[in-house]
This record gives sequence, structure tokens and C-alpha cells, in this order.
Amino acid sequence: MLAGAVAGVAVAVLYALVSGFGLPAQRAMVMLCSVSLYLLLRRRLDSAGVLGIALATILLFDPRAVLDAGFWLSFVAVTAIFAVRPWLRARGWLYQAVILQLAISLALYPVALAFNMPTSLAGPLVNLLLIPLFGVLIVPAGLVFGVLALVFPAAGSALTLLAQLLAQVQLLLGGVAALGTFVPALAWSLPAWLLLCLGVGMLLAPPGVRVRTPGILLLLAA
Repeated sequence: MLAGAVAGVAVAVLYALVSGFGLPAQRAMVMLCSVSLYLLLRRRLDSAGVLGIALATILLFDPRAVLDAGFWLSFVAVTAIFAVRPWLRARGWLYQAVILQLAISLALYPVALAFNMPTSLAGPLVNLLLIPLFGVLIVPAGLVFGVLALVFPAAGSALTLLAQLLAQVQLLLGGVAALGTFVPALAWSLPAWLLLCLGVGMLLAPPGVRVRTPGILLLLAA
């Protein structure tokens, strides 16, 4: 566990530096470092504990983060993942991926609404394709070949191929945006928004808590 935690923190710091040390990378690094430290102290953590430590650490370093949409999007997305995990046990990978994307999209809708951000019905499908593409191929390959290119200039040709792949991804996203799948921005009030949040929370309730039908009714009411 010690070796894994140290290696994870080292990679996180390296990635944050290579990516320009932007706010999202800083937050991810701080979250990983704080949780790794807690694990190294031999403390048992559940999902709520992980989120709580990460939240407290980030707010300690940057209290103004609560004013940033990225802060809420990050934590709400992770909360949604933790919420639907019990529903994913003993399921196929495709089912898990689809349910995860639907849950995350549903949970992030109130956040997007609060920050006047556009929401697309095609978002879950796009994420289903692009998250594995970036997480498994583009980002790791970019880091590896970027480092190799410092020693072996020939490795730079692989970066050119990645750049071409990114250009094709950009064209794909432009085509999806042109389909007009964005949800119209509706006028909303605080009571309606609170009903929406409550309905989403009910739909993401764990197994055994039978509140999904009331949750759907609250969403319709909102």
C-alpha cells in the first residue's frame, strides 16, 4: 500500500506539472495526496470519508473554490459515482458504463442550471466514448511520448499522430454540437431548483430505499 500511494502521488504531481498546474489538476492532486496520507496512517475510509477529506483539504487551500462551477461539478460527479456503485455489482462493463454516465449527467444537471451552463442530451453518449479514449489512450500516450521525445526525437512523430487524433475528435464534437441537442435554458426559481435537486437525490438513492417514484414526480414538478 505504501508503494502504491507514493507512486500514485508522484504520478499525480508530475501530471499536474506537465499539464500546466491548472486549477482542475491542482484539485485532483490535492485530493489524491490527502486521501493517500490518510490511508498511510492506517485509517479506514468509506466513500463519505474520502469525499469529506478531499473537500476539507481543497477548501483549506482555496476557500474561493466554492464559487467555481468546476468545484461543484467535480464533487457532485464523484458523489454520483459512489451513489450508483451498489447498482453496478455483478454487471457487465457496458451496463456499468451506461448507468454511470446517465447518473453523472442527471446529477450534474442542477449544477449546470445553477451556473447557467449549457447541457446536451448527447453528453452521456459523447462521454461514454471520449472518457475511455482520453483516459486510456490520449493522455497516457501523450505523457509517455512527450517524455521520450526529450531523449529520442523520433518519438515526436507519435505526438503528431495524437494531434491528428485530437483534431478528428474536435471535428466530431463540432458535429455533435451542430445537431442541436442542447437542452433549452429555462427560467427557473429557487423552489423549483430545490425540487429538482431533491428528485435527483431520490433517483440516486441506494438499493432498498424505495423513493424513485416520488423522485420522478418531483422532477416532473420541477
